Amino acid sequence: MNRRSRNRKGKISLRVSLCLYVFLCLFLIVWFRGQNFKMESDIGMLTSLREELLSERRIMVAKRSSLLSSEHIEKVALTSLGMTVPTRENVFYVRQVNAPAPYRASTDVDK
Repeated sequence: MNRRSRNRKGKISLRVSLCLYVFLCLFLIVWFRGQNFKMESDIGMLTSLREELLSERRIMVAKRSSLLSSEHIEKVALTSLGMTVPTRENVFYVRQVNAPAPYRASTDVDK
């Protein structure tokens, strides 16, 4: 009888271990599928956010180019800053003068 009781205990522990293993595997499969679904939804959200930011970037680049155009700068200078278009008498030409050469000091003694 001793063998039978040991054999039964072994079969019972094997069955319990097998059931726990099956439940653990099922739980992990469900959990991984849930995580997969969550990551797919996050990727979709980030993709739509990226498209929105790229669209906004294109709008900002167009706005920057219009603000940096010479016509816009001239208009702002004339209206907001009160500047006027220079006449010939107000234009001065500056001639470029070469800068003096740097002073050279030498430690060599002339022989």
